[in-house]
Amino acid sequence: MLIARELTVAAISGTMAALCLLAGCTTAADVEVRDVDVPFELSGTLQGVGEVSYKQELASDGESFLLLPTFDDRAAALEGVKGEASDAVALLESRCPWLGPLSAGNWAAYRDELNASFDGLCDGSARDDQLALLRGFFDIYENDDENASLIAHAQHEGLDAVRPELPGQPAPRP
Repeated sequence: MLIARELTVAAISGTMAALCLLAGCTTAADVEVRDVDVPFELSGTLQGVGEVSYKQELASDGESFLLLPTFDDRAAALEGVKGEASDAVALLESRCPWLGPLSAGNWAAYRDELNASFDGLCDGSARDDQLALLRGFFDIYENDDENASLIAHAQHEGLDAVRPELPGQPAPRP
């Protein structure tokens, strides 16, 4: 009985692999992470914070997809946004003293607080632009963590598992 069960499992696995080949599925073994250097055009408000580019792509079966863009110098970008959006950072820090000064260790808590209270913080003043800048900054700053998660997921489950989360345009060919 045990042998019949093992044969059934092997047959199902073989059938699934054949179906996946016919459907064009990728497996984790097929996914390669490659370094790239593709510029990313920032909006005017974020340009003073730091340079951004695509640094990695996932490739499989002749296709490649850029991962999310990230700051070229993450630490400098964090310092830059503290200067460019100083009033917005100060507002969040005063409303939520437990956050402490904005840092690489607590940026996610700042992002979460900003996202949770964004509409209530905007009051029509010039500070609103800084709040929007800070929100845009966090959208890019979090991409390092997002990319690490996408890579791990693709290496475990295959490119098809993460394809919907990728920016959508194939990486440029040399």
